[in-house]
Amino acid sequence: MISHEAVFGLSEATIRLSYSFSLGPTTWSIEPGDRWLVLGENGAGKSAMLSALMGMGDCVSGDRVVPGQCAVVSSGFQNALIEEEIALEQGDLSGQVVDGTKAASILHQIEQDAARLDQLLDGLNLGGVLDKAFRSLSTGETRKLLLARALASTADTLILDEPFQGLDAESLAWMMDHFDSLLGDRTLILATNKPENLPCDVNQLMFMARGQVEEISAVDNEEGAEWLAHVKRLSGQPVAIPIWSERDQVSLSPLVELKDVTIAYGGQAIFENLNWAIGSSEHWQITGPNGAGKTSLLQLITGDHPQCYVNDVQVFGFKRGSGESIWDVKRYIG
Repeated sequence: MISHEAVFGLSEATIRLSYSFSLGPTTWSIEPGDRWLVLGENGAGKSAMLSALMGMGDCVSGDRVVPGQCAVVSSGFQNALIEEEIALEQGDLSGQVVDGTKAASILHQIEQDAARLDQLLDGLNLGGVLDKAFRSLSTGETRKLLLARALASTADTLILDEPFQGLDAESLAWMMDHFDSLLGDRTLILATNKPENLPCDVNQLMFMARGQVEEISAVDNEEGAEWLAHVKRLSGQPVAIPIWSERDQVSLSPLVELKDVTIAYGGQAIFENLNWAIGSSEHWQITGPNGAGKTSLLQLITGDHPQCYVNDVQVFGFKRGSGESIWDVKRYIG
């Protein structure tokens, strides 16, 4: 059974998250002030476990106690907020353009500690995005906003699932330096597949693989290198990605060509008059701070950005907006 002093947890619980996928039976007891590291490769079940912990899915056997005051950062939570914004826009029947919820409103959906919030807004350089519509933010800006929302909250428990994904180098470095003090004595559950750069000490470890809990143990950070070696041993080495022996051969050159491309929101240009060509066998790295337009640029190529059809964009010989099927292009993109 779950300890009477536990904040929340699972006791021999089996959680059905979908028709074909269940977790457990699992026993997991979280005590006040615990700092948990939930570790495992991509697809190990970390996100599913945190979802079950927060009350998602049906508890078909055993017991589950969900957290009371809890702040969350995860891709799933981020996507849910975006879906709410899309539904809000689609539900407007007035014919007017809906700007959507301001970033500042998303930030204040839960009670905040004013001093911590000011520190986070300054350290993560978020002051300039608060008046923007939430959906207009870049991937990195959105993640920084949700991090500030969670860490500045008065919630007793933080549940963070790969919380630093998409942060630029400067923001990540600042977060690593200040995370511990911002967390304080609150309970933390942090899931990641990259244990090398932890933002704070942890005292409990859960290792997951293939959708199951492989190990739960207390850890002592004073053991230093020995403990980190143990974590890396559990993580294992990345599995090589298999290469298809048979695949379509694209010989067009250039593969991608953008001519005088401009992306703008509300009259403000993210970038303009951009010319870029990608040749066969070339390898490109796109860098820049959060909000610089990296994701928007790639979405022009994949066809996921609405402004790709008002720009001169050619991908694999197809000009965007000329009647091509989305699969004519995406069949060549992984």
